[in-house]
Amino acid sequence: MALIIILFGCRSKTLDQACHSYKENRDCASPAIIYRHLERGMKTVGVDRVRGKPGCSPVGGQYYYSSDRIAKFSDGSAPIGIVLDYSD
Repeated sequence: MALIIILFGCRSKTLDQACHSYKENRDCASPAIIYRHLERGMKTVGVDRVRGKPGCSPVGGQYYYSSDRIAKFSDGSAPIGIVLDYSD
């Protein structure tokens, strides 16, 4: 499993607090904590237990977990969050 990640800011939270906060609010701080508990080779069920359901899956085997924040770039913007790719 390849991980592509963009994360900003992180307050001190436990994994349970981060999971709950992300599932309820899609806050930007929680993915950094959750990311540390994801392991290469985890099954989708294990990830869903930690992360919740993905926001979308535009390509088979790729899952997007976006937060409530948007990163601005000179040529556009993108949601801050984690993309999980199970194609490997």
